[in-house]
Amino acid sequence: MMLKFLLVDDNPNDRFLISRLIHKEWPEAEIREVGGSADFHRAMEDFPYTAVVTDYHLRWSDGLEVLARVRERDPHVPVIMVTGTGTEEVAVRALKNGLSDYLLKRHMKRLPAAISECLEKAFLRKQVEEAHRRLLASERRYRMVVESASDWIFTLDLEGRYTSVNKRALEPLGLEPGDLIGKRVDEIHGGEEGSGYLDRVRHVIESGKAFSFEHEFHWGDRVYWHLDTLYPLLDEEGRVEAVGGTCTDITEQKNLERAIRESEERYRILAERSPVGVIITQEARFIYVNNTLARLLGRSPEELQGRSFLPFIREDYREFVRTAHLDRLAGREAPAVYPLPLADPGEERWLEVHSSLISHEGRPAALGIVVDITERIRADRRKRLFEAVIEQASEGIIIADGDGVIQYVNPAFLSATGYDAGELERRPLADLSSGVHEPAYYEEMWKTVKAGKVWTGDVTLPTKAGGRRDFEMTLSPVRDEEGRVMSVVAICRDVTQERALEAQLRQAQKMEALGTLAGGIAHDFNNILGAIVGYTELARMEIPKESKAHQHLERVLASGRRARDLVQQILTFSRQKEMEKRPVHLRYLIKEAVRMLRASIPSTIEIREYAPSEVPPVLGDPTQLHQVVMNLCTNAYHAMREAGGELELRLERVCVEGDGLLHLAELREGEYVVLTVRDTGCGIPHEILDRIFEPYFTTKEVGEGTGLGLAVVHGIVRGLNGAVRVESRVGEGTTFRIYLPALLEGATDGPATEQKMDLPRGTERVLVVDDEPALVEMARQILTRLGYQVTGFSDPREALARFQDAPHAFDLVITDMTMPKITGRKLAHAVRHLRRDLPVILTSGYSNSIGDEEARQAGFSAFLKKPYGALALAETVRRVLDDAMASRMP
Repeated sequence: MMLKFLLVDDNPNDRFLISRLIHKEWPEAEIREVGGSADFHRAMEDFPYTAVVTDYHLRWSDGLEVLARVRERDPHVPVIMVTGTGTEEVAVRALKNGLSDYLLKRHMKRLPAAISECLEKAFLRKQVEEAHRRLLASERRYRMVVESASDWIFTLDLEGRYTSVNKRALEPLGLEPGDLIGKRVDEIHGGEEGSGYLDRVRHVIESGKAFSFEHEFHWGDRVYWHLDTLYPLLDEEGRVEAVGGTCTDITEQKNLERAIRESEERYRILAERSPVGVIITQEARFIYVNNTLARLLGRSPEELQGRSFLPFIREDYREFVRTAHLDRLAGREAPAVYPLPLADPGEERWLEVHSSLISHEGRPAALGIVVDITERIRADRRKRLFEAVIEQASEGIIIADGDGVIQYVNPAFLSATGYDAGELERRPLADLSSGVHEPAYYEEMWKTVKAGKVWTGDVTLPTKAGGRRDFEMTLSPVRDEEGRVMSVVAICRDVTQERALEAQLRQAQKMEALGTLAGGIAHDFNNILGAIVGYTELARMEIPKESKAHQHLERVLASGRRARDLVQQILTFSRQKEMEKRPVHLRYLIKEAVRMLRASIPSTIEIREYAPSEVPPVLGDPTQLHQVVMNLCTNAYHAMREAGGELELRLERVCVEGDGLLHLAELREGEYVVLTVRDTGCGIPHEILDRIFEPYFTTKEVGEGTGLGLAVVHGIVRGLNGAVRVESRVGEGTTFRIYLPALLEGATDGPATEQKMDLPRGTERVLVVDDEPALVEMARQILTRLGYQVTGFSDPREALARFQDAPHAFDLVITDMTMPKITGRKLAHAVRHLRRDLPVILTSGYSNSIGDEEARQAGFSAFLKKPYGALALAETVRRVLDDAMASRMP
């Protein structure tokens, strides 16, 4: 520590001399010289001096004033006064005021020694004062600890009288220290308890050793238990001069021990008789097992004691349980509750273990409460299975409470209707009304369920998107123990597509039946028309063109041709008329139809067409496909002629696959050309949509249509393996979509034009066979007029007999297809058996299995469709005879 001196003297020479003496003794010392009052006051403020050397006589004061100021600041700093004129009286006065030393200037050389002595005395004085201060503080702390301690802290003299006792310990007894001081311990405790306590005090005095003991202490009407420690207090020579003691109230501990013993007994009984298993394990071994768990494990508690618990656990769980057990014993995190399967080769059993860490015999152990949860596991599995079945069921399932408020909806129902679960749950079942059914329908449904019966029926429900779907619904009530309906389960099978397919099937069956009927009628009608047209042509040949009769016959022929066209439409509808199929680009047909329409419909109807060139062709009859386009456009025009509107024709290529086949069940997967005809007209009412393809069904005024237009469209499209779909809203318009298989190859466009010729003639011998005598006679007269030699029969058996008699009497056979007894096929076969080279022409007014190509493949030379006119008959006969003659030439 570096010394710092404050030197106060108004004589510079004296200050110099004193500084030399100090530096000589303490070279590193710092000296602050003060010669005036201002310097002194500043030094008192900012200089931390270690010792002060001052003169007595100062011009501005004296050494006693300096001493007083220094003592105010620090009473322990050494102050040495050096004077040349001081008196003994001044010295005494200064020493009384705390001066450390007094020197005359003539003895200046003694100053360093005086300073050293004063510094040492000051240091010793500080140590003494510090020790005294610590002693006082220690006494205060000890007194505070003793006085505030809840335990008794006391001293006894050699006769066992209290000489001191802390106050705090006596407060619970309502005593003051004065109530015990001077009294012997046996007076306080009394009776045998007091005598025994005094004997223990004497034992400590005699043995000189400390002694601890428990004893009962009765005070008032209460009984206390104390733990006392008595120890000898020795004098300087090691003899016992008193006895010290501490007394701790252990009444609560004693009561707790008694309660623990009683509790242990109660818990022992509880554990032994508990309906759940109780187990203590340590180091993977049984320490304790109650009777319940022992029974679950098929052993007695004694058999399990000390054994490893791992063999009783199913093998795939052993490592998990062992790790959890060791982690718990080590204080690491481990599952407190876990399921545990037993290693029972018979019936599967599951236990649930609630485990916690305890101490057993000073070491960590695990306490477990074990519950048999086998039934709960089985119930949970059944519940999960039930939930999985409901969640994955293909049928919709709704669960509602007894008031009909929806509690649960499975994914299948949500998928079918488009709703989210949150949008349906907690809503009444009545909110799912679609408006299709009358209120009485729902009332009867709910009345049946509330009566505890099962209701089954068809229900139409709304979808989130605003549509509707059809369901087969079964509503089953669920009763509680008292028989009340507490919930309702609805099983909903979505039959929307099924109903649509059924409707399509019914429609297809109806159309097929109508087609069969129409085809049969057409056959008979063609025979009639054949006679009418043929005989009219014969009559016309014999009447001058200028006569009115000739004009009348022209009108008859015109009507006959119209009737023939009508029959062709019927056959097209019934798909009995053979189509002459070839690749056709529909865009050309659309453009031709648009040109024709623009010239005939009013300007209030705007026509738009979208027919890109990249759309592939289809395979069909160009004339019939043109008829499809015109029929649809004509219907659209009729729907818009009053108010005008927009007619759109669109052509596009689509791929029908996957879900698309659900709505187009009659189609196969593949590429299709779709012709869309859309109008913005009056629309078609929903209730008649299913009838629009029926022949002769029409909503038009008399004279505006026959009702065959859409029936013909349907027949043509179905004959091309296509499909027709229609969408319509009243007041908004109608859209027809025609699906035709795409032909991914090139196509030629435009139907072949019919070439007119003069009636060819001949002289060959012809055998005509038809079950209609009028047709036989008509053919005979036409061919006879053309120069042929004709033999006719209306009975095929007679014709065959005549031919068998003279096989070489004929050059050609013309036979009807459908005749009684012998069909045209059989007759041709019999004729060819006799004359292999004889040509045979087949005629028919109805056939669902033969056409030109089929006839040739069947061995016929040609096929002549009824009703035929003179031109068709003459051309066919001449062509077949010429071909036969050419084939015979070498």
